[in-house]
Amino acid sequence: MTHTGRLSHRNGDALTLEERNWLLHMLQEFAARDEVRGVVLDLDGDSGLDQDYQQWDRHKSCAPAANIVAEAIHDLVGAYRHADPKALEYLTIVGSDAAVPFRRVPDHAAGMPENNHNPPVMDLSESRASFARGYVLTQDYYGSSSAVARQEHDMYVPGVAVGRAGESVEDIVALFDAYKASDGVSRPQAALAAATCSCRTLRSWRPGSSRQADC
Repeated sequence: MTHTGRLSHRNGDALTLEERNWLLHMLQEFAARDEVRGVVLDLDGDSGLDQDYQQWDRHKSCAPAANIVAEAIHDLVGAYRHADPKALEYLTIVGSDAAVPFRRVPDHAAGMPENNHNPPVMDLSESRASFARGYVLTQDYYGSSSAVARQEHDMYVPGVAVGRAGESVEDIVALFDAYKASDGVSRPQAALAAATCSCRTLRSWRPGSSRQADC
């Protein structure tokens, strides 16, 4: 699952249409592998989601705005699961928080809450804003069918495995290259070397209804 329209290069540049199409083709080829047998869901172009993303873009520090996007995406995943409950075994998110947002969950911990920490994220980023306002970021939300009430907040226990493959396009391509180079067999040191030493970049290859956030 990705949003090709919101992916970027390491330097922050957005992808060209050609690059987006190439990346989508790469993901579709990967999904067709025998050991994967997956489906690629590109959120780009969904009119309802576009409005939700635009609202979040106007209020990047607003956790409820990010959660409205996450909820709409969760509904799409839920519809897929409902259509064939046995078909979905795992969910791989491709891209950063800006592409497919983490769910923002209030941190009610009495000791060392998130807003007491100084994580290594950009000062003006959506992630920094969430931490500063006392939220925990989770992607387990997308793998859960329903929330579990726990005292004063909800917890999301995933029914399927959820992972995230890279943030920048260069990192995403390097990670998938590492997988293909090992033919899907886990070799931690070799995979790490392939991911960190890859100097190829994508650029060199070139071949629902909107809701209002209460902030």
